[in-house]
Amino acid sequence: MPVLRKGMNDWTCMPDDPSTPANDPMCLDKNAVDWAKAWKSHTEPKLSGAGMGYMLQGGGSASNTIRSQRNRRKARNGCKNRRILCFLA
Repeated sequence: MPVLRKGMNDWTCMPDDPSTPANDPMCLDKNAVDWAKAWKSHTEPKLSGAGMGYMLQGGGSASNTIRSQRNRRKARNGCKNRRILCFLA
């Protein structure tokens, strides 16, 4: 992941992913980034503790029950709540 600006702590903030229908920027601490990297690479996460993150603009929610892509987009775009994310070790 390219670094746009080096911060002064161990948090990493990512802009919205334009390939998803929802507005989903997020910030993650080091353990949460390690969890996300393991998830993306389909490997077991090896965390030193719990990870934390936040999404101040909501984000999309995947659904296993909504079948059509059009209806999934509607459901994802409807989520406007702020979120606190916890990644357990």
